[in-house]
Amino acid sequence: MEKKSGDEIRLEKKDLKATFEYLGTLMPGYKEASALKYIDTDNSGYIKGIELDALVEYAYGFGYYRSSSLL
Repeated sequence: MEKKSGDEIRLEKKDLKATFEYLGTLMPGYKEASALKYIDTDNSGYIKGIELDALVEYAYGFGYYRSSSLL
């Protein structure tokens, strides 16, 4: 995860892959590429801004969630 000026958070490919690994995805690299293609509407190569909300909806839509604390 990278913070840009103005506290904008950007998720890179490696962050997406790590997220899907954490959620227990069988093929996290494929899911990362699929999510980036589907969600990165401005083709920046990052998930940022309102795309972060779309990422959460994308993950929930596939049944991925963690009910426990992220600690």
